[in-house]
Amino acid sequence: MQCDEVQELIYLEAAGAEDAAARSVIRDHLAKGCVICQAALAEATAAAAQLPLNLPPCPPSESVKKELMRRIKTATPLSQSERTSATPEPKRMPRKLLLWPLVISTSLAAAMFLVAILSLQANENLSREHLKDLTALASLQKSFLRDTARLSQLSHQMHDAVAMEKRKILSLETKLAAAESLKAMIGSPALEMASLHGSSPMRTAWGRVMWNDKMKMWKLCVFNMPHLPNSKTYEVWMITSGGKKMPAGLFNTDYKTQSALVTPAVPPNKHEMAEIAVTIEPAGGSPQPTGAILLAGHIG
Repeated sequence: MQCDEVQELIYLEAAGAEDAAARSVIRDHLAKGCVICQAALAEATAAAAQLPLNLPPCPPSESVKKELMRRIKTATPLSQSERTSATPEPKRMPRKLLLWPLVISTSLAAAMFLVAILSLQANENLSREHLKDLTALASLQKSFLRDTARLSQLSHQMHDAVAMEKRKILSLETKLAAAESLKAMIGSPALEMASLHGSSPMRTAWGRVMWNDKMKMWKLCVFNMPHLPNSKTYEVWMITSGGKKMPAGLFNTDYKTQSALVTPAVPPNKHEMAEIAVTIEPAGGSPQPTGAILLAGHIG
């Protein structure tokens, strides 16, 4: 039960208008240590204690007067010693002076009752304002959590985008370095070249092989060679004058251009190489050719 409901029962309890169930509710609530309701009970009790002083005087009935006079007549008179030892009757104060405590007490009771009502109203207003503040704070917290989650999502997206751009930049830098190296190789006076010609079933295929012993670079360009499925690959072979074939790299052509730029692996005894050739092999390559030579050229 809320404090405002309990305080309504407290004022009825102070006036003697509540039952045992209401008193039990008040007692259980106060046992929880509610300071506000304990103060309200103390104020209501003090105010209720002063209310009878503000009631109009009620003259006794005739029967009461007769009974009082009868008791006075039948009372045993005091002896001389008892009268001597009896406490002298105090002097009566004037009636106007006797009325002042009643007026002051009644005024104080009314003021305390008014203060209690005003305090309850003020507490109710403060509770409403506090509830509004809590609601606004909860709304701000939800908004903050949504903004935090959104910022975290944007941060991850930005991180992924930056990582992707870095990979693109690295790829472009690698391609640029290769292009600069190829440019230097082609522009060098030490450049040597040889043509490669296609054979059945790829008679239209052709190519160029370039090497620069000074820069220790080899490049193989092939054209009009179909793009192979994943189960197959093109393999480059270096062939000596004695007919020994050594694998020099794997590649596949571009699907659209049907061409490729390959950097073959040249063995240490490259001066013994007399021919370069290309065959189709299973994916992963072979230690020795298993298919027919489709493209070949002399490099001796």
